[in-house]
Formats: sequence, C-alpha cells, structure tokens
Amino acid sequence: VGLGAALQAELEAASTPVERAAIAADNGLWHDAASFLTEDMATEMANPLSVQAWQDLLEAVDLADLADEPFL
Repeated sequence: VGLGAALQAELEAASTPVERAAIAADNGLWHDAASFLTEDMATEMANPLSVQAWQDLLEAVDLADLADEPFL
C-alpha cells in the first residue's frame, strides 16, 4: 500500500515507535504497526509502552492468546 503524503508526514513527525504504530494501526496498516513495535521491542531493555502496545495490537486482531508468548 502506498502511503499518501499526509500519512507519510504524520509517521515521520511521530517521535516514538508507539506513536508510529498507533498511526499505522489507525490507518489499517497492521503489518507496519507490528513492525514499528517489534523493532522497539527487539532491544534488551524493551520499552514497557511498546510491550503494552504490542499486547493491545494483538488483542485488536483477535490474537490475544499470543500476547504473552516470548518475543524473539
């Protein structure tokens, strides 16, 4: 899916992966939302806000049973 100029600008203006993920999810870009969150969670000290947003995203797409699985 190509991003419109306004959406691209909004994503670029977001200051955190959680904000970018929320913008992507609000626009139906679930793959992008997951990507923004997983990049942030791939560090040794995962941001708790990203972890919560990841769980919320999985719940939103009826995958809540995966929310507590270890993240690799």
